[in-house]
Amino acid sequence: VAYRFYYLNERDHIIDAQWVFCPGDAVAMARAAGQLLMRSDSRGIEIWQGPRRVDAVAKPSAVSQRKAA
Repeated sequence: VAYRFYYLNERDHIIDAQWVFCPGDAVAMARAAGQLLMRSDSRGIEIWQGPRRVDAVAKPSAVSQRKAA
């Protein structure tokens, strides 16, 4: 199944896009989470399959990281 990953900056503007092929939504979500770890310029990824927004993944904010510490 073809999915589109939209990489988002801190203001939720799209800064990059990528087509990926995954067997299903769960695999696409896991792959997006892995891709996000490798991108320092992106705070999140929206995952789309056709006209359907599957979900989004986001890096934890600095505020939530400080609260957890």
